Amino acid sequence: MDEQDSGLLPRSISPSPPNSRQRSSILPDLNLQQPMRKTFSTRFSIKVRRNKTKQPRPSKNLSMIAESHQTQDDIRTERIQHRPRITAQSWVVMGGKKGKILDGKDVDNPREIASLTKIMTCFVVLNELNSHKKDLDEKIIVSKNAASMQGTSALLAAGDEATIRDLLHGLMLPSGNDAAVALAEFVGNLLSPSSLDPVGAFVTKMNETCKLYKLTSTCFSNPHGMSTSINLSTAKNISTLASIVCTNEQFMRIVNTQSYRCVLRNTKGNREIEWNNTNKLLKLGFSGVKTGFTPNAGPCLCSIAEKRKRKIIIVLLNSATPGSRWSESTNLLKWASKYF
Repeated sequence: MDEQDSGLLPRSISPSPPNSRQRSSILPDLNLQQPMRKTFSTRFSIKVRRNKTKQPRPSKNLSMIAESHQTQDDIRTERIQHRPRITAQSWVVMGGKKGKILDGKDVDNPREIASLTKIMTCFVVLNELNSHKKDLDEKIIVSKNAASMQGTSALLAAGDEATIRDLLHGLMLPSGNDAAVALAEFVGNLLSPSSLDPVGAFVTKMNETCKLYKLTSTCFSNPHGMSTSINLSTAKNISTLASIVCTNEQFMRIVNTQSYRCVLRNTKGNREIEWNNTNKLLKLGFSGVKTGFTPNAGPCLCSIAEKRKRKIIIVLLNSATPGSRWSESTNLLKWASKYF
């Protein structure tokens, strides 16, 4: 026994080392068996740790990457399994500040877009008013040409005097084709004062705006979306356009308005009118943007909602029924909020 162990023995005990049998018989009497076990256990464990051969450890980064890949694969599989059934012929879900396509079907397939056209109409009007330093409260006299437009209407009459603000709400809430032409005529005259076709000048500006924002699959031939002439775009292009216009505060205030009242003045008499938004999703937490329908285009919808401080844009083109647009957009929002 070394000096450290011998220091534990009383002085009356002979320092000569006892044999193993003697040690086992003496230690219980001296009540030293427990301390000796602790000392021996500690010394032994230290010795084992020193002599233990170190095994190579797997790279932490590699294991994390493998785990991450496995998790992503699991999430991707679960995401596909839980994706809601969508009847639209083309659809897309876009999310985030960079406009990332999260999922979709035939996103680059050109289709008629009906009154989704008015998203670009409203955007161009606001841009040109800003460029020409025009006020939203400037008044416009509705032409006979504008008032005679068929299809969805803001119920304008020839000779009505309305502000640009009023007509923008008449454009985007009841989806007035008459308001679309009235605004196109006014802005077209700003763009080309000598033109005999102000609406044509306005449509040219709409297509120039498409080129500016690289909406290469989009082409407009009118400012309202009726099938009298064809307006084409894709689910992807419409979602990109929506991601651009949603940064315009005035645009978003208009499309997020559920109802709007104004007074239309006319030499035949003034009348108060109220327009209600055709977008039923505004009551379900969405903040816009536009509905659309023609027999050729089918039921269409572009909608925006915000989840966890990021915008999610959903575009449906040619849904099975007008009503399915609401449920399918809501289901896609819930699905996208969970998996993206």
